[in-house]
Amino acid sequence: MLKDKIIKQKEPWGKFLIKLVIASLVMAATATYGLSRYDFGFDSQVNRCLHPYRAFAIDKWDQEVQIGDYLAFHAQNMGPFFHDGQVVVKQVVAAEGDVVEVRAGQVFINGVFKYGGFQESGLQGQPLSSFDVTLDLGPGEYYMYGWHPLSYDSRYWGAISESQVIGETHALF
Repeated sequence: MLKDKIIKQKEPWGKFLIKLVIASLVMAATATYGLSRYDFGFDSQVNRCLHPYRAFAIDKWDQEVQIGDYLAFHAQNMGPFFHDGQVVVKQVVAAEGDVVEVRAGQVFINGVFKYGGFQESGLQGQPLSSFDVTLDLGPGEYYMYGWHPLSYDSRYWGAISESQVIGETHALF
């Protein structure tokens, strides 16, 4: 019975090394592509504004912005909670051509009530009326919203510009 078994010969080292190099190059190319296109973020806040999500993949190559997209962008003049350059993720709720009005903590887009939920005391004790504003969004401007009532979003700091956008963000979990 042992004589009937086929004895498999080992592959020559040269052939094995060629396969190993090819496999390594494919893995390195895949990793390079993935790391150049995607970044990852983790929301460590207690009050997450994009509940229930905590982890995000940021597609740095996807710059096409649509209403409803989650965008990662660099903070600019968003103190005291975000320092300039900090990566922030919010949802786009209005864009070029939309008129956004904030009145007494209520958000209207093109005259239609969309969102409420400002904290009753406003930000840092300021009255809600100090955030009342009408914005006519121009080219490359986006109004961003977080779904937690305590979210620090465009209701407080206005629209962001296209130059701040990092890319579309996909919730992982």
